[in-house]
Amino acid sequence: METNKISKTKFALNYGAMVGLVIMGLTLIGYVFEMYENGWINYLSYIILIVGIYISTKKYRDEVQGGFISYSQALGFGVLIALFSAIILAFINYIYLGYIDDSFLQYSIDKMEQGFYEQGELSDEQIESTMAMSVKFLNPGFISISLLFMFTFIGFIISLITSAFLMQQNNFTYEVCYVDDGSTDNSWSIIEGLKQKDANVLGIKFRRNYGKSAALNEGFQAVEGEVIITMDADLQDSPEEIPDLYRMIKDEGHDLISGWKKKRYDPISKTIPTKLFNWATRKMTGIHLHDFNCGLKAYKYDVVKNIEVYGEMHRYIPAIAKWAGFTKIGEKVVQHQERKYGVTKFGLERFINGFLDLLSIYFVGKFAKRPMHFFGLAGTLVFIFGFGLVAYIGAEKLYFLSINVKARLITEIPQFYIALTAMVIGVMLFLVGFLAELVSRNSPNRNNYKIEATI
Repeated sequence: METNKISKTKFALNYGAMVGLVIMGLTLIGYVFEMYENGWINYLSYIILIVGIYISTKKYRDEVQGGFISYSQALGFGVLIALFSAIILAFINYIYLGYIDDSFLQYSIDKMEQGFYEQGELSDEQIESTMAMSVKFLNPGFISISLLFMFTFIGFIISLITSAFLMQQNNFTYEVCYVDDGSTDNSWSIIEGLKQKDANVLGIKFRRNYGKSAALNEGFQAVEGEVIITMDADLQDSPEEIPDLYRMIKDEGHDLISGWKKKRYDPISKTIPTKLFNWATRKMTGIHLHDFNCGLKAYKYDVVKNIEVYGEMHRYIPAIAKWAGFTKIGEKVVQHQERKYGVTKFGLERFINGFLDLLSIYFVGKFAKRPMHFFGLAGTLVFIFGFGLVAYIGAEKLYFLSINVKARLITEIPQFYIALTAMVIGVMLFLVGFLAELVSRNSPNRNNYKIEATI
């Protein structure tokens, strides 16, 4: 995000300087040739400002924003162009009038005084008093500041118009997929109304509430775009983030971008457990994200077509994607807002379920195709521990018998039962691994691998 801000400022500075220098060139022509009353110079300056703002904003949209720009982004960039050009115009104007040629100032004073006399409404003393006050304001500094504010304001008005025009010219195709997760309000009728107005709208309605993971999984199967962006319907995420998310996938080559609600508007009962959850997930998955559960994410098409989200695994989509071979995972700081509509369906049990899901997804990701490596190793280690303890107890018994010392009965030694239990558990774990290996080898997905490309 910081890189994009630098690019925006640099872009605006370059084009703003060009526009300001061209307008200043026209102004200097008027000063040098004393064409003070030729209005065409002012009109031409405004035309140059309009064309400069339009062209530079269009290039910024296409070269920096990946062909998409929102109204507020276009407006902000257009105002930056006007501001930078006005600063350059005001600075050069101040240098010229203050240190090179002040004939324009004298001309303005004489013109003003002549006008007062022609009107005949003021006495000579009043005119002299008015002119003495006007001379204080007709100086290079005042004129330069006036130019700065005037051109910035005019640029703002121009940007209001060009931004709306440019936003309508965004070079993109899109589809919007709404998933109604068994809602009991009129959500589906609203979706149907949107579909009638816009053919790019898709809708999926569940017969009952299945949860967020099911909704995402069905949505992933339905969409066909090169970049897929998910967003919750509670309006806590801003659609203004879409251009940057799209650019990070298309231009920077990421497989997945996860939003990071750095400044949250949630109660402390939710933020503290969330921080602990994110910390534990980072440690177990090795993915350095700050907000795994943020609903605002962007995916490459191949990612959503090669992962399966079920249960409550939507919290771990970055981990699922990583274990499916998509390792270019990044994050973007996004704006978070207070919930406007609806009531959250998640309670405190989500943290318990989330921890269990984390263990499940970690195990499935690491050992789904080789369960014997996990259960067999664990069973072997536990069995060796129990067998070693039994051997120690037996050796101790034989030693005492060899020196004619009465030894305790093995059944009276507590460690014997620990060793026996360990050996039984070890054998059970080994058998579980063996059975899991048989199931895995007979699974229809045993040789289902994600292939990126063939030649």
